Amino acid sequence: MSLSPPPFQRVLVLHTHDLGEAPRQEYIVSFLDKAKNKAQELSGKGKEKTGRATGDRDLQARGKKDQASGNAKQAGQKIKDIFK
Repeated sequence: MSLSPPPFQRVLVLHTHDLGEAPRQEYIVSFLDKAKNKAQELSGKGKEKTGRATGDRDLQARGKKDQASGNAKQAGQKIKDIFK
């Protein structure tokens, strides 16, 4: 069974090859998008926990919404990666 490296490792490996400017830029953008999506998900978790702790249902709902949005964007990125 072969395990593929995490996405950030693939980006670093690809930068060591002479791929030209366009592909390198594409991988950097892809990595940054993934990082932003994960940050949104984690921010949502924080909001949800804070809302739960303080009894603020609106904050809790916004946290769940941010998590769902971040997860959906991550799923979209994974699908795009499959077709690269």
